[in-house]
Amino acid sequence: MGRRAMYLSGRLRDPARVGYASHVYFFIFSVKSRHVFAGKSRCTFPGEEQIVSSSAGAQQLAPIEEPRAEYSRRRDLYQALAARQARLYRRIANLRVVFVALAVLCGWAASGGDRTAAALLILPVMVFPLLVFWQNERVSRAHRRAVRAADYYERGLARLEDRWMGTGQPGMRFLDEDHPCALDLDLFGKGSLFERLCTARTSRGEDTLAAWLRAPAPPDDVRARQEAVEELRQRLDLREALALLADGVPAGANLDALVAWGSAAPLRAPRWARPAALFLPALTVLALIGWLVLDQSGLPFVVLLMLELVFALWLHARVHQVIAPVERRARDLGLLAGILARLKHEDFKSTHLGVCVQPLTLPVSRPLGGSLNSPV
Repeated sequence: MGRRAMYLSGRLRDPARVGYASHVYFFIFSVKSRHVFAGKSRCTFPGEEQIVSSSAGAQQLAPIEEPRAEYSRRRDLYQALAARQARLYRRIANLRVVFVALAVLCGWAASGGDRTAAALLILPVMVFPLLVFWQNERVSRAHRRAVRAADYYERGLARLEDRWMGTGQPGMRFLDEDHPCALDLDLFGKGSLFERLCTARTSRGEDTLAAWLRAPAPPDDVRARQEAVEELRQRLDLREALALLADGVPAGANLDALVAWGSAAPLRAPRWARPAALFLPALTVLALIGWLVLDQSGLPFVVLLMLELVFALWLHARVHQVIAPVERRARDLGLLAGILARLKHEDFKSTHLGVCVQPLTLPVSRPLGGSLNSPV
């Protein structure tokens, strides 16, 4: 960092450039301080022991002097946990093979009239689904989470040891050759400041970071960001949890359509739509029973069936308008809900973080945008 500053002092003679360089490096020092963190955390997986402990689950806010040691410790613990889960996964797979063989053997013996074998056949039939659930829903999920957590701390160690270049998002789409300082400061590209700092998972997050790097901010905004960094650097548990939750979102994901859906005005249905949706199927079933059982005319059933088809076609377009924008992003929406729920219970002291979290604590004043609601 010192060599880069001396280099810039020789290259940037324009006072505007010098001021911008000072802003950028002021931002660098504030963000690099996020590696000084504190606290032992509580991190458990299904069926596993507690890895690291905390006092009453509270965040420890006293800074740790050597982050590399804590990163290495947690990475090794998660790697050991991933190895144990992998061994358990293989053992369950072998056990499934044993129960399949037992089921085949008992079935062959039961086909010859052996009642004991027929009774024993119940055991593999009942146990096998439980093994499948245990293997795929518990062990496999815990293994994936441990691997992601180990990778998270490995990336942190790579940043501390200057092994991060070429492993992140270069942000080449933000490079503007006409920018007065972008090329001199290596803001974008391989080994750039953007690659060093960017952990955003959405295109909007990348756009925000790029905007911060390309233009200076007012001093009050810089101080607010540094205050937020100062608080976040001490919350290693929170940063780990958010990184694991967001790990399922592909880098550069565009959620603009989801945002537009959430902010859209509610799509209201006529008052008669809800009663029609309730009573039309019931009347159709009664007409069918009267036609088949009570020997009544089938005309009411045909008429009601046609009315129900017309109503379904009319409603289909409106329902599709509501669910289509989010149908392809349903998984991302679930991840976003997990992230927001995690942030909602955090008690932030910094103004910048408090403003970000405050909307999560407010009561909903209107229905979700794009939802299909009948007027009260």
